[in-house]
Amino acid sequence: MNAFRELSITEGIPFTELSPVFIEKAKGQQPLYYDGKFETHPTPAGYRVIAESVAQFLVEQGVVPRAKFHLEGRSTAGGEAIGSRVCRTQ
Repeated sequence: MNAFRELSITEGIPFTELSPVFIEKAKGQQPLYYDGKFETHPTPAGYRVIAESVAQFLVEQGVVPRAKFHLEGRSTAGGEAIGSRVCRTQ
């Protein structure tokens, strides 16, 4: 991951590490990835965590304008929405 982070900084490409989010969310009730000998892909709940995290990161980085998109669902302590759907506003 350090190589990806360094390359993204050098090239000016936004980068986020999802492992900490996955570790934190994995403490919940739903499994976030299939745990098998040959199958370790994310479950639907895992893909939701990925989508929500990436959407929030893109908004925070200014890649996706706040004025055009909002995230429905839970809110952070700062009042920013994080949730289950990204919706286009009119």
